[in-house]
Amino acid sequence: MFEHTEDYYQEYDNLFRDILGLMVSKSNQPIILRKINPNMYQKALNDFMKFGEITNYPTKYIHAWKNIIIENFMYLDVITMFFGHTSYFDVEIFNDQVLNTDETGNSVSDWSEAMEYIEDNHYDEVLDRILPRFSNGHDLVSDYGLEPLRKIVHELINTTNPNELIVLINKALDISHQRSDLSELFIEGGEASLNRISGVNENIIRIVRDEVQKFLF
Repeated sequence: MFEHTEDYYQEYDNLFRDILGLMVSKSNQPIILRKINPNMYQKALNDFMKFGEITNYPTKYIHAWKNIIIENFMYLDVITMFFGHTSYFDVEIFNDQVLNTDETGNSVSDWSEAMEYIEDNHYDEVLDRILPRFSNGHDLVSDYGLEPLRKIVHELINTTNPNELIVLINKALDISHQRSDLSELFIEGGEASLNRISGVNENIIRIVRDEVQKFLF
């Protein structure tokens, strides 16, 4: 799905359009994110630890996890932008998708006007229904986790080797684990699952982190 950096930005715009479309149609269907199964992830890490590379574990799952990390980060990226926690807001897409400026001539000029329009039309109630949230009920936004995760995501996009992928996936989970519990965005159970995986065999994370140095630095 994601083979080039350009693919990410195209899907980013598409996702923003999709969310706005669901909002305008007043959808009642919550957006459900795919997540990594922690038991399967632990088996892959065990395989990697034992042999220093993936040997027996089906690599199709590792490639699927790559897409989960990228897709779910994209949700985090888009929703953080949508809720005004970045310096950028795509007014053009908002006007085109929500106000249909080609026909009405109406438009908003910035994020605050867009949010005012959303509230005036009770679209905020739709967003509360459909947008994914963290388990503590907080909006799916991040002020500090975006940039370190973005670097890894763009490395994932340009990586196909399963050994390098498992290292990058682990690094993404490690960063998101440090940033509150962003890890629950990517793996079922979030922090609890990662702590359990680390506790079952404390050497796993150490060895994988050592491999990070080999592949990335």
